[in-house]
Amino acid sequence: SRQSFLMLGEEVKDDAGFEWWESRVHPDDLPGVKEQLENHMHSGATYDVQYRMRQANLTYLCWQSRCVAIRDGNGKAIKMVGLTSNITELVEAKSEAETLSTQKSVVLRGVSGEVQPAASTITEMAAALYTTRLTKEQRTYLDGIKRATVQLNTFTEQIKEYTEIENTNTVRAAPEQIFCNDQT
Repeated sequence: SRQSFLMLGEEVKDDAGFEWWESRVHPDDLPGVKEQLENHMHSGATYDVQYRMRQANLTYLCWQSRCVAIRDGNGKAIKMVGLTSNITELVEAKSEAETLSTQKSVVLRGVSGEVQPAASTITEMAAALYTTRLTKEQRTYLDGIKRATVQLNTFTEQIKEYTEIENTNTVRAAPEQIFCNDQT
């Protein structure tokens, strides 16, 4: 379509066909994209794919195409009609969010790993102090230390559970989709 040429920074060509499109799809994405297209053309399966398209300046944009084949009276596909969107910013934002989430989990695990041994040491030291003679005021302070270390241990266990849940709930792409995470 005219818009495709404009999105890629190319001069509009009325006679460009499948070969033009195919020559601009990233080589790593092309086999999967063609497989999805052939599957749609022959079986009518949904055609909704993400892939990289080469611009005139030789960089790549991430596109998502959602199309349906228009068929003749015999059911033969004669042309495609649909929507193609530039989703580069969305893909980059998703990638950045995943990176930040991973970094957050690493930091939280690190904090948990540092705090828990310290809290355990404090708990052990407090337990040893309970066996000595303490004034009422000292025992009150020690009770406060004990409560604080219990809270710290609970907090670090919650961090561990949270990061484990977060790591197991990572969103995975459906196998038929091709995601544009590599911008090369």
